[in-house]
Amino acid sequence: MGTKYLLFVDKKRIDPFYPETKANREVTVRVWYPAKKFNQNLISKYLKNPTIVIKELNFPQFYSTIETHSAENIPLSNDVETFPVLIYNHGWCEHFGHNTILMEELASHGYIIFSIAHHCEAKFSFYPDEKFISKDFYH
Repeated sequence: MGTKYLLFVDKKRIDPFYPETKANREVTVRVWYPAKKFNQNLISKYLKNPTIVIKELNFPQFYSTIETHSAENIPLSNDVETFPVLIYNHGWCEHFGHNTILMEELASHGYIIFSIAHHCEAKFSFYPDEKFISKDFYH
């Protein structure tokens, strides 16, 4: 499976959590998808940058060693022309990788899954450039 981090900016809407900044609403999304075969050395960690998450959110140190079954930014499988798409919403105060094992299982059966991180409502998120944002980032 492949995984990728995306950023969407709604240029027609001001961030409702910080209207005084006049910044546009941003949403980061993590995607899992069927991928071409890849080198197992490319396997992604469960957390994109575990050192930051462990420090900022006081997660246990073992989180830095958890690996997934996906590789980041590898090519989409070309075994079929179209893929069914699912949108996953993790729920209040969790994160977009919350059910990684479920997303990988679905991707292994041919689905593309988009998991949305609602900034300031999700526990944390990462931008594609690895910038970290947590629920309490602005508070």
